[in-house]
Amino acid sequence: DPWLLAQLGTALKNSPRAEVETGGCLWTERLRCLFLGVARRLKWSLRMKRGFFVQLAHWLTQPGSAPRDGILIYSHLVPRSLKPGGGWEDPFLNGLDTELAAEGIASSRLTYLDITGFEAEVARRKGYLLPAILWWSFGGYLRALATLPPALPSDSKLSGLPVGRLLEREWWQDFARAGRCAYLFFFDCVENLLSKSSFKAVAMPWEAQPQERMLVLAAQRAGVRCVGYQHTTVPEFQLPFYSTAEEYRNSPTPDILVTSGEHPASVLRSAGFPAQRLRMGGTRRYGHFLKDGAFPRPSLGPDVLIMLPVDAWQARHLIAAVARAYPDGLPEGRFLLRPHPSGPEDVRRTPFPSELAEGPMNEALSRCGVVVFSGSTAGLDA
Repeated sequence: DPWLLAQLGTALKNSPRAEVETGGCLWTERLRCLFLGVARRLKWSLRMKRGFFVQLAHWLTQPGSAPRDGILIYSHLVPRSLKPGGGWEDPFLNGLDTELAAEGIASSRLTYLDITGFEAEVARRKGYLLPAILWWSFGGYLRALATLPPALPSDSKLSGLPVGRLLEREWWQDFARAGRCAYLFFFDCVENLLSKSSFKAVAMPWEAQPQERMLVLAAQRAGVRCVGYQHTTVPEFQLPFYSTAEEYRNSPTPDILVTSGEHPASVLRSAGFPAQRLRMGGTRRYGHFLKDGAFPRPSLGPDVLIMLPVDAWQARHLIAAVARAYPDGLPEGRFLLRPHPSGPEDVRRTPFPSELAEGPMNEALSRCGVVVFSGSTAGLDA
């Protein structure tokens, strides 16, 4: 890391016992990030324009419209969301629309903006689905395209040591990605939608992701209440959750956060999340485990279930570790592999004998005697 070496050179330049060979030119790094940033922003801008026109073309061919009052439910669009016959399966807030309808409350679903390949399927669900990209504005599009990371402070120290080069590295790496453009564009689309609608509240799964914070910020601008559902793990000191009381006051967070249990609620309280805005809910996300009846009795069989996380590097490390220990597979039984739906494709092909287990969780659990997992939300599944 030339940035780190340059920073160490600055910090240790007066030390008689240290010598730092920087071994790299920072201008090369700056130019590389500049090129990547410009190229990726241009690619993103073309992708968004194409996404808008493709979705609009399919949208105009379908009758009907979704309710623009009641509750707006933010939903992740993944292949399993699209049920046959125009239905929808929400992996996080499953059944919420049905419960609201039983109480006489209208609801619609909001999806993120991107080219997904599902534009025709989304249009067929026009009666309850609102793709955010249809509410874009040209001004918001240009603002998102031209956005830059925040300006760096003139003097940056941590525990008395200079960290200016490290902050500059983060600035350039941020510029080299198009994520900031996408998040601000999403904010503009949602703000436009809410300003032209009469929604009373927005409900969303909450992981403190940038797009979720933009959704909260847009709702606050429109005077619409936000309810978040914490559905994933909340480890201590995980930065998206474990902030400070001051950060929670000054950053976009839901008006009410429903937790999946007492432990995440206690972690969030200790991290500084306002206690009066926390509510105990339950684990809606894992209710589907019981749809085939109670959990199976623990198996003493020889099969081993490997639960892979969404993170590509964690998944690959876990596969590599199993391959080192069992290069020829299990002497008795088989490895059952359960990849994350949004995880990398390459981990589905293991160097040792294995079998994909992507059916109901009960089936996989009924066959295995041991579950191996690594980080991410796979721990909850396991």
